[in-house]
Amino acid sequence: MTKRNNLLAVCFCLLMSILLLSACSSNNSSAVSVASTKSQGILTVSDISSFSLQDQVSFTSAQGIINRHATNLYLVYNTQSNVQQNSQFWLTHAVNLPHKTVNPMSIFLKFKSTLKGLIIWDPNMVVDTQNVAVTLAGLKDAIPCSPQMAKTLEAAPYNYKVLMDLRKNHFSNRYNTYKWLVNYIHPYMSKISFPVWIGDPDGSNSGDDPSLRDWSTQHYGIDFEADANTDFNVIKMILGLFPKDSPVYGYIFYVDAQYKKTNLPLLEGVSVGDISKLGDYLIPTDGFHNLSIFSQLKAAKNVTPMWSSKTIVPNKSKTYVLFATTDGDNLAYDQGFFLLHQLQNPQFGKVPMGISLSVNLAKLAPTIYQYYLQHSSSNDIYIAAPSGAGYAYPSLMPDLTKYLSTSKAKMAYAGLKSVWILDNEYESSPPQTTVDQYGKIVGPSGIFTDYDNFKGGFITPNPPAISFATGNIPVVHDVYGLTQFNTINSIQATAKLANGGPGFVFVGLDAWNLNSTDVQQMIAKLGPNYVAVTPDQFVGLIKGAEKLHELSTGLTK
Repeated sequence: MTKRNNLLAVCFCLLMSILLLSACSSNNSSAVSVASTKSQGILTVSDISSFSLQDQVSFTSAQGIINRHATNLYLVYNTQSNVQQNSQFWLTHAVNLPHKTVNPMSIFLKFKSTLKGLIIWDPNMVVDTQNVAVTLAGLKDAIPCSPQMAKTLEAAPYNYKVLMDLRKNHFSNRYNTYKWLVNYIHPYMSKISFPVWIGDPDGSNSGDDPSLRDWSTQHYGIDFEADANTDFNVIKMILGLFPKDSPVYGYIFYVDAQYKKTNLPLLEGVSVGDISKLGDYLIPTDGFHNLSIFSQLKAAKNVTPMWSSKTIVPNKSKTYVLFATTDGDNLAYDQGFFLLHQLQNPQFGKVPMGISLSVNLAKLAPTIYQYYLQHSSSNDIYIAAPSGAGYAYPSLMPDLTKYLSTSKAKMAYAGLKSVWILDNEYESSPPQTTVDQYGKIVGPSGIFTDYDNFKGGFITPNPPAISFATGNIPVVHDVYGLTQFNTINSIQATAKLANGGPGFVFVGLDAWNLNSTDVQQMIAKLGPNYVAVTPDQFVGLIKGAEKLHELSTGLTK
């Protein structure tokens, strides 16, 4: 559920808010205090935003090795990407450690005892040899770099030695490149932690994605790239190195002709489908910065997400509308754009909403997770983003029981009581057998399903609008909210299905385009017979209607 609707995403005022973030970062009153960490003295901070993306890959890869056993190095980016923002803001509000800012190149001198040498990638096959170089750098405590950066780091005052030069391998195709890597790392597989699908964020074949490299080298990940249309043999080879139910970090985004024409990532469904069929799940993390730091921090105070299981008697003359933001499965969105577009919107918390958020944020970046919980009101109720433990299509998984057991544990750790499910590569809603397994194994208070309704259109939900899973758990299907106009039409069309009983409409709100201000305006336009509610209230009202036998067959059949 990680649509890259960049054309819809960012307006000028949001970009300018980066300046405001920097200004407010000096105020510690809203910071999440950090408990004990494994920091060795003063945290080193460096702004690498002036460097090329190629060089940033070198810095972030080195960062993971430097942070392997302690919180030593934090990097500032100040990028204007719609997801990769706020590294300076979080330094104050979620890292909150004593720090000293240094010149970026001095990092290679300060931590030279930790970094053992250089691994040079091949510019003639940059995407894949860059991934190979980063993978090997993690194993060898080395700096992956371009030939140009290598020249600088070989010379005084750095005096690094070249450990490997991948140009000498003369790689000519993707599969053979990763086949060589798999053979090379075979003796080290006991150290390799997980796969990272990353490397070509804009489809330009230029590589240079610096995000997440620190997480990969810190934990001995294996980085790779693949096109779902042509590289299934690569996907199968890399994922086959790991046991079933393994997380796949990064993202499967690939710019193709369809995306350039429609701005819809149609290959997302195919790629996540491949991952699901192989028994694994995606944790969308491309664009997340400083994960090697955030994963080590602990919040001094933990706030539990709000959720009420109360059954509520509905008013038969009302239509209850749940607006819930999409795309929270993307941790980079959680780190960046959610803060700018949702949490810092002046109307946030003033109108009831559901907010999808990755369950993995609670463990991978606990101080960011706690910051959001501590700055949310009773109108802001969080939902576990698709489809539990990570982004997967449950009906395609060979061992759904294992995945759901993992989902249950991760949801419990995050304190989240409901889950949003995507399924079947967007082709159809999860079948009754799948939601019943969620009810039996995970036992959520509510199940929310679907996204975009590519097959069902944007006007009415994928029927039935409301059903029940094992344990009498309400299962609701969304209508997609892309613009205010389309959303209002969808709500009114779905409300007619109630046939005189209380109406229920679940809106999957485009996270890149609509926010609390839009919700307030839409409710005002809909009029007094439409009531915005939170996810727990929505579930409680459905249970209340069912108990009184007031649920319309138009919504349930």
